[in-house]
Amino acid sequence: MIWGILFPDGYVHLEMVEGILNADRYLELIAKIIPELDREFGRGEFYFQQDNASLRTAKIVRNYIDTEGINVLDCPARSRGLNIIENIWKMISDIICVEKQFQSKQELWAAKRDAAEDVSQNKKSKQETHIKI
Repeated sequence: MIWGILFPDGYVHLEMVEGILNADRYLELIAKIIPELDREFGRGEFYFQQDNASLRTAKIVRNYIDTEGINVLDCPARSRGLNIIENIWKMISDIICVEKQFQSKQELWAAKRDAAEDVSQNKKSKQETHIKI
């Protein structure tokens, strides 16, 4: 499984997760990435958006988010269209699906990483264009 996050500056960060993603492993992922968001943007200067999947709403995850004082953008149930990462997954899929059949998980992972970099660069250049106007 691949987990991803879109940073406020348009950077797409991906993590490969071996096996099943449960609440404990999800907490490890966000506990690893939140300090990076803090360094880049400052606590309180970004919103963390996630869907309402049970592993994301588990008590240990909610407690971490509350304890750390992380701003969360609440998402209504069954609202995939409102979650920007779903659009990022679509962009990545559009890029890698035109290439070829992948012979291994590592080859697919590398293609997804490269596609995420392309999406990041595209979003960053669009943001810079908007800022210049």
